[in-house]
Amino acid sequence: MIRFILIFLSAIALTACDTPKVGFKYSDVKELSVAGHDFKVFYNDKKAQSVRLNNVKLRQRQDGADAALIAIEQASGCKIRNVDKRTDAVLVIASLRCPK
Repeated sequence: MIRFILIFLSAIALTACDTPKVGFKYSDVKELSVAGHDFKVFYNDKKAQSVRLNNVKLRQRQDGADAALIAIEQASGCKIRNVDKRTDAVLVIASLRCPK
């Protein structure tokens, strides 16, 4: 029984790896690669969240975060207004300034 519970919990954890934060309402999603990093970008006309899908070494984490910002701009067609302080090495959250 314990083995089943561990497998079940592992499956749930793995399916949540490429989703935006809970409560984020997005209208579009795009998958793209920037500078060797793979991202899934969820966005609407005001905010975006970029989830890095590939693993990186510790020294490459800053490069991945920088590439996530580029991925948000490419996917949404908007400029980044500011980056949320809840951003981490895998999930980048940003406010957007979109052309009208």
